[in-house]
Amino acid sequence: MAASDSVAVHLQSPAVTAGPSPAQPAPFLTHSSAALPHAEKEPSFRPVVDHFDSRSVHSTRTSARSIHSVRMARSVRSRASKQSNLTHSEPHFSGAEIVRDIIVGLSDGLTVPFALAAGLASLNNSKIVVTAGMSEIVAGAISMGLGGYLAGMSEIEHYDAERARERMEVDVMPEEEEQEIVDIFHPYGLDRESIEPLLSLLKANPETWVDFMMRFELSLERPSVHRSWISAITIGLSYFVSG
Repeated sequence: MAASDSVAVHLQSPAVTAGPSPAQPAPFLTHSSAALPHAEKEPSFRPVVDHFDSRSVHSTRTSARSIHSVRMARSVRSRASKQSNLTHSEPHFSGAEIVRDIIVGLSDGLTVPFALAAGLASLNNSKIVVTAGMSEIVAGAISMGLGGYLAGMSEIEHYDAERARERMEVDVMPEEEEQEIVDIFHPYGLDRESIEPLLSLLKANPETWVDFMMRFELSLERPSVHRSWISAITIGLSYFVSG
């Protein structure tokens, strides 16, 4: 009986000790790459990757700086353009003629009806005073408006007459007209040699030459064709309102 027990123990012990111990790791987990002659060590590409990463980062930063520089340059040009436009914009008041017509109409409308009403007040009849005053205001407004219209037409006719005379002088006596141009620029320190290119251009275009003489010799500009009607309406309304 004892012999059989020992045989049983002997048969069971290899089965128990054949496998690895639970506390010890598996053999294939403990082997390193150096223990395996047929296994080659994997090459390391980390320095190359780091090199390309650094180059890509540098390139990205350079591109970002370039984009920022371009945006800054565009912004500076845009601001300079806006400042240039603001600097060169020179608004001028162009309603001097209208203001003049308003003053003319107001001054006459304040004086003439008052003088007429004061003269008729001695009749001691308010109806006559009011009727005569209203009639004078209407008649005065019409008269002043007609005067403004005729004045505007007279300015146009005067300009046309002076331009015809100046055109005749350019055709008949061009040397004298050239000397007049030299005299115009002489007070500004420019002699004939300095303005010789201008003289050549003007002689090549007689119409421009005549316009130049009208503007700088006679200080005349052609009035607008609508100027007479605008003057008539402005003066007539100003007279009527002030009266």
